[in-house]
Amino acid sequence: MADEIVPAEYRGVWAAARDCSDNFQNVISDAVNREFAACRVMQVLSSGSPESHTSTVYLNCGGLQSREIWRGENVEGTDYLVIVHLEQGAGRPSINMYKRCPEIPLGEIPLSEIPGNPVVNAAAEEKMAPPSPAQVVRKRPFPRSRATRMRRHRTQ
Repeated sequence: MADEIVPAEYRGVWAAARDCSDNFQNVISDAVNREFAACRVMQVLSSGSPESHTSTVYLNCGGLQSREIWRGENVEGTDYLVIVHLEQGAGRPSINMYKRCPEIPLGEIPLSEIPGNPVVNAAAEEKMAPPSPAQVVRKRPFPRSRATRMRRHRTQ
């Protein structure tokens, strides 16, 4: 896997609020750190020509894999990132728009508060999301097998 997966046009601090005050997302070379999760970028596929500014991004967020479509736009000198989050089995995709916040250095975002992100000191250097193996633990709904339950409840 390459060290720099995410194209430079998507890297930086982004916020959903127009005044860059909350709902932050930090995009670095191989990870996306959001307020609710730390995600490792697995793959980025650019769509068509470089002028399209559209990519499909595959993420692993705490063991859950997701696919997103990212579109970069520049409106009146301000960069925006539109993200369409596609989930398998979900009725329809969710769409979020972020504004680039170049005035906020990465070190000022409290990465230690992101669930699943063990970053204690959010220094100005880039931090990587931890690897997150998927673990599915299934609990049997009944402590005994169906055959045992059927024998116990059979009318005699």
